[in-house]
Amino acid sequence: MINQFSIIFLCLFIVACNSENTEEKDDTLPFRAKTNTLEVYDYSNKQYDPMFLTGINLSVATPGTYAGELVATRDQYKNWLALIADAGINSIRTYTLHFPRFYQVFDEFNKNRVAQRLPPIYLIQGIWLDEEFSDNNEDNLYDFSEEFQKAIYEVIDAVHGNIEIDHRFGEAHGIFDTDVSPWIMAYIIGREIFPNEVESTNRLNPEISEFSGNALNIDNASPTETWVTQRLDDLITYERNNYQTERPVSLSSWPTLDPLNHPTEESFEDSESIDLANINDSNAPAGIFYSFHAYPYYPDFISEDYNYRQYEDINGPNSYLGYLIDLKAHYSHRPLIIAEYGTPSSWGNVHTSHSDINHGGLNEEEQGNAINRMLNNMVEANTGGGMLFALIDEWWKPTWLTNEFDFPFDRRAFWHNILAPEQNYGLIAFEPQRSEYVTLNQAHYSNSWTDKDINQLQVSYDSKFFHIDLSLNRTLANSDEIILGFDTYQEELGEIVLPNGNATQGVTTNQGNEFSLRIFFDDNEWKAQFFVTPAYDLFGLWNNEHNPSIQQLQSIASEGNGWNLLSWKTNYSSFPDPTVTDTFYGHQENIIYEIGNLGVQDIDETLRSDDAVLIKDQMISLRIPWGLLQFSDPSQRQVFHDEASSAFIGSLTSEGIAIAVVLNNILQGESERFAWTPWNDRHDMPTVEERVKPAYYLYQQAIAELIL
Repeated sequence: MINQFSIIFLCLFIVACNSENTEEKDDTLPFRAKTNTLEVYDYSNKQYDPMFLTGINLSVATPGTYAGELVATRDQYKNWLALIADAGINSIRTYTLHFPRFYQVFDEFNKNRVAQRLPPIYLIQGIWLDEEFSDNNEDNLYDFSEEFQKAIYEVIDAVHGNIEIDHRFGEAHGIFDTDVSPWIMAYIIGREIFPNEVESTNRLNPEISEFSGNALNIDNASPTETWVTQRLDDLITYERNNYQTERPVSLSSWPTLDPLNHPTEESFEDSESIDLANINDSNAPAGIFYSFHAYPYYPDFISEDYNYRQYEDINGPNSYLGYLIDLKAHYSHRPLIIAEYGTPSSWGNVHTSHSDINHGGLNEEEQGNAINRMLNNMVEANTGGGMLFALIDEWWKPTWLTNEFDFPFDRRAFWHNILAPEQNYGLIAFEPQRSEYVTLNQAHYSNSWTDKDINQLQVSYDSKFFHIDLSLNRTLANSDEIILGFDTYQEELGEIVLPNGNATQGVTTNQGNEFSLRIFFDDNEWKAQFFVTPAYDLFGLWNNEHNPSIQQLQSIASEGNGWNLLSWKTNYSSFPDPTVTDTFYGHQENIIYEIGNLGVQDIDETLRSDDAVLIKDQMISLRIPWGLLQFSDPSQRQVFHDEASSAFIGSLTSEGIAIAVVLNNILQGESERFAWTPWNDRHDMPTVEERVKPAYYLYQQAIAELIL
């Protein structure tokens, strides 16, 4: 593997990469793809050194912004690059062209590292393929050839510091005059192409099955495979002709389009494939490699394939390892790079896996341990490394299951749904500034809580949580049970009888409650359960498997209709075993994720990222995610409220939140309603600060201990 560079080598490296002597570049390429890894040329020793990628995807959509805005500042880029280097991460990947300031900072950063006798951070530059889909399933990739070719040429010119791009919306522009080509290790073109695009491209171009270019050729190929080969050849040829150099190239792909057979999968996830294994790259000295976005929990066949489930690592059963080994066996002659992998530190889990590395439901320590496990699986499978997804949490991102209640899309970036996996992949979190606490008086009976066992009720908010501090006049006993009722939008709606674990009949309140929280001591620990009324329960909504006769998808006035533990119906999974059942393959049942079982911690202990309830002596401190309270947009105080007469799921404006407090089946009181001031955009939203997650330090440790 690559050792620390000597100062002599580093100087020679820069001189060679920037030299006007193009013959040296022709004779000795700075990077190339070999059997298992990408390689870096050592100009001092005149040899190639293999490099296992411990990379990361550079996501830059900070809170309040969307991916195409690329608003990261110079200072943010500097700080992020420093964190990346300190972790031992040796490469970064961008999906598209960034603004010139990124390349300026990146070049300066690497030159400073060279001066300090430290290895540079390499860049795998992405070239994005626009997403434009027809309504008639007639998408033809050949229709995008000219536009995509232009994007390829633009990116190559930009990283060589040789283009000025006029202003445009949703894409980087400006004067690109910084040559970062010494640090460009490879290119990955495209995005996750969808099966319907492959199907229609193949169907509409049946006569195209081969291509012979300047650098690459392919025959006996599908029209889609031929199109990809042409675009890769465009890239290599353009850089070769204009800058007298070339680099390894690849297509961004995913298991949905892998060339393997998956007998457990009957859906579109295994209906089409793109296989570039038979590309002839003998006229491309830098070579090609294969890049896949591969996660343990999606598609289902990674968990369900019986052969994959025979694999295990030091942590236990691991079908993900089996999949990686199978994929690498197919691509045995060139490097396989896992260009996306990871798992989120979200409270919600929307997809389970055989390896227990799930699509969410992990705290930040568990996230780090899962990342490290996957990284070591890549070593064991003889891949060329991986690019972790991702550097930062991105608040704008949708998650398939939570899409049904964290809308609208154009405002999603202004608040953080900690439940949604797609928003919580980063090694860096953004912590919003909390508002000042407000003391709530009682709305009924009297203006004082102290008539009974409650001392004070205070609330605050931020763009992630609704916060509650409840203090008692005495120390909590293990025999105590606390029930809180939450009226989230209109007092006349909701259930007036709160649940109770120790009595047959709960306490009746004046306000209607959409949600309730039960805190109790059991099995030597405090526990917390979050409930929703049956009418307002969204269980099975995404799957269209809810019961409309019970689930009204809006709050209704009710008395004694009971409560449901807040749960999600996620992916199907049975993990069938053909040796013990006649059902060799096929989905048998839904996985139910009980997101209403909340994390509880002692106030004096270290707060875990998935803790909702903190308890100590006379104090109970709560933080309830907006998603649990079914706010579709807390920045505008919008709550989920569906009208059956409408074709679209809708919302209503909340009048605020009122809280009922019950201790040991005695109503302590009901608060006045708390309504916060809405915020409109990123300039108006609560201030956020970056926080490095524990997963970062665990990843840092894993890289240092990596055995290659």
